[in-house]
Amino acid sequence: PLPRRMWAGGSIETLRVLREGAAVSRASTISDIRFKQGSSGTFCLLSILHEVADGDGLAIRERQDLVFRPASGQLAPPAGPERALAADWMVEGSPLLLFRFSAFTFNGHRIHYDLSHAAEEGYPGLLVHGPMQAALMLNLAALRLGRVPERFDYRCLAPLHGGARFGVAWDSEKETARIIRCDGVTTAEGQ
Repeated sequence: PLPRRMWAGGSIETLRVLREGAAVSRASTISDIRFKQGSSGTFCLLSILHEVADGDGLAIRERQDLVFRPASGQLAPPAGPERALAADWMVEGSPLLLFRFSAFTFNGHRIHYDLSHAAEEGYPGLLVHGPMQAALMLNLAALRLGRVPERFDYRCLAPLHGGARFGVAWDSEKETARIIRCDGVTTAEGQ
């Protein structure tokens, strides 16, 4: 009864590096289901635990948090006017990038590559994947720290629409990363 699925956040633990050339397996388990009441009605939070291993054992543990909400008759507002962003990287959220990321991650959700479907869902444009935002923040964190962090927690805060540039920023004092929409709104943050 809650058809709108959105990425809410997650956590990635890197226990060790996967062995090059090794056969890799992933076991996925639903670890938590919670129904809650919010300003837009009932919603469901679902957590999935993924464990990635090779012949030497467990290497990566990832928790993905999804939120399921009721269908909405309201249209999501478009991003405000574009402004200059203070970011380490600028990324063009092109339809091609979103399609390629969907293919790479086997994500068939049409909201990332079918503009008419995104409009039917009430969005002013294609949506940039939560996992893409997490991957960009984790890569920037690894670059700035000089190593892959043992643990990286992140959460999605606002929709990020494709078709516009967005920033990936690092705060070395707080050791946090964030994704900044073209209008200056933070759409995801991680630490």
